[in-house]
Amino acid sequence: ADDNRAGTYLDRLMIKYDKANATLSEEAGLARSYVGHIINGKREPSRDALIAIYLAMRTSLEELQDLLKYAGHAPLYVERETLLYGLGS
Repeated sequence: ADDNRAGTYLDRLMIKYDKANATLSEEAGLARSYVGHIINGKREPSRDALIAIYLAMRTSLEELQDLLKYAGHAPLYVERETLLYGLGS
């Protein structure tokens, strides 16, 4: 079993969306070391941090839900997906 599913998945998303750690960290308002520790499994990401990463990376809502699930957090309840994207602007 992969104990670092969230970090592994985040790493894959960063490749897919072409986001370097420094860029993602800055855009999400998180410390670069914190994001690095999530990726390498040294830190458990908070739910708020994962949502900030989602907004900075503009992943799909489904990818955010997977990331939350892999990190052991409850899924986000969203009535309208457009509401969430409005938070990032």
